[in-house]
Amino acid sequence: MKNQIIILFTFFILTVSCKTGVEVTFTNQSEEDFERLTVGIFEKRFDFENLKNGQTTQPIKVEQIYPYCYAKAVTQNDTIRFIPIDYIGEKLRKQGKLNLKIYIDSTSNKKRQLNFITERN
Repeated sequence: MKNQIIILFTFFILTVSCKTGVEVTFTNQSEEDFERLTVGIFEKRFDFENLKNGQTTQPIKVEQIYPYCYAKAVTQNDTIRFIPIDYIGEKLRKQGKLNLKIYIDSTSNKKRQLNFITERN
């Protein structure tokens, strides 16, 4: 009986401590509201509606993520995208929490584009 309790306790501890996956949130750090934010993480697509300036999305759970991803924001004025070219040198995250702050960068050649600030929790 004592051995069964020890085995159950060990199984419980291992189950609780072996969390996999990444809990990801996106924060609108631009000065504009996003009518829609669409992100692509590997083969999965996630849509968020009416993401106001400074507002953070509900968390999503993914198996893995780099510190940025495909993103498309629809604003009142236009549609802006961030398309990753490569992930060379970037760390693939497989567990924990990650907050990706998205902002509109209008400094490069006067063409507006999305960009990321990454915070790992």
